[in-house]
Amino acid sequence: MRSLILLICLSFPFMSLAQNNEQWFQYNDDNQSYSINANNVHPAAFFKYLSLKSGIEIKFDKQMISPINYYANNAKQSHIIRFLEKEFSTLLTYKKSVQKNQDVLTSITILPKGHFQSDQMVLAVDPLEEATYLKDGSMPNSAQPVYLTRMQHLEQRVRENLEQQAERIVIKREKRLKRLNENKREKEQKRQELLAELAELRNTDPKLYKAQKSIYFPEYSNQELTNNP
Repeated sequence: MRSLILLICLSFPFMSLAQNNEQWFQYNDDNQSYSINANNVHPAAFFKYLSLKSGIEIKFDKQMISPINYYANNAKQSHIIRFLEKEFSTLLTYKKSVQKNQDVLTSITILPKGHFQSDQMVLAVDPLEEATYLKDGSMPNSAQPVYLTRMQHLEQRVRENLEQQAERIVIKREKRLKRLNENKREKEQKRQELLAELAELRNTDPKLYKAQKSIYFPEYSNQELTNNP
């Protein structure tokens, strides 16, 4: 439990290192293949996306900063793992799936080539972020059995705590989105009402109409307003 909390804390600084543009790392859930164009990508970013798309927990030495260059089109997961095994020292961990009673690759530990231990290990993905990724439906279908197998081997109280926190985050996010949509609708409604009022001014007070139009609707400077512009 203590080691899990430590890894959770250490994972936060690396979350911002993942690129905002995900175009370089694409996963096709239908045929379970990856299309990756990693050009000088920080290891933290590469490992994060691989972990999110595969459901595999990835731990790595945070001192690893040499950029990763990896290019593949429709590559299978086994191809990526072979690449990791070639470039780094890796330890693959399998756990028994409770549902299907078969071994599932659930964790990859990654160290610099030739190294076999480190006290600088961090998680590629924060566990709460990962739990939220599942809860909001973003996790690929093929990754879910792997992730759930990992959860089955956690302490029940740790697992339940993650699930509860993730659910609160998703509910909060949904409420925020709902408020944003409501505000957007209200603003559009007010806009349409103002348009209607200005359209009436065009005949009753042309001077005021032009002044108000230039203030509130400068995008219509070269055309007249109607109730439905």
